Amino acid sequence: MHSDTINEICLQFAKARKQFGKRRLKWRSRKQSLGWIPFKVRAIKLIDDAVIYLGRAFRLWLSREVEGKIKTGCFAQDARGRWYISLQCEMADEPQLGLPLDEMGIDLGLKDQIACSDGVKHSRENLTRTYADQLAKAQRARKKKRVSALQAKIKNVRRDWTHKATTEIVNRSPFLYVGDASSSKLAKTKMAKSTYDAGW
Repeated sequence: MHSDTINEICLQFAKARKQFGKRRLKWRSRKQSLGWIPFKVRAIKLIDDAVIYLGRAFRLWLSREVEGKIKTGCFAQDARGRWYISLQCEMADEPQLGLPLDEMGIDLGLKDQIACSDGVKHSRENLTRTYADQLAKAQRARKKKRVSALQAKIKNVRRDWTHKATTEIVNRSPFLYVGDASSSKLAKTKMAKSTYDAGW
């Protein structure tokens, strides 16, 4: 591994240890942990549809064109064993002028995930309930790959919806005020499943 990778992993471990106030962490194990290889820009070269890391070329499919100056990034593995590369790029600030609203308040909920002060509500179906039967069936049959695939699908659908909804909100107002909703407290009530599904 590159020296920058080792340094980043050590910094992340120290940060987590300080955050949770523990000398030792059950941080990464062979059974539970997913692959994560951070790097600085000097450790890689991006050439067309391939990235070169420590002299090895890895072909990739770009979800979108790389814009700006690459600063850092990482190789990351998901629950299904698929590998992705994430690149953090520095771009020039583009001031957003002429937005419809000067400021907007946001209220987080369970039925409507996001309710804006201008009356617009963003809501989606409860994904936990939608895929509950399929997930239970796969778990009873002990099909680990199917369970992982369903959980990854739920996660991806939730993330995709969240990104689209928040982008739309940000494009309407430069200043946002979010209500103080405690997901950790609601998770201890009967609304725990709905709280986790909301993904605040």
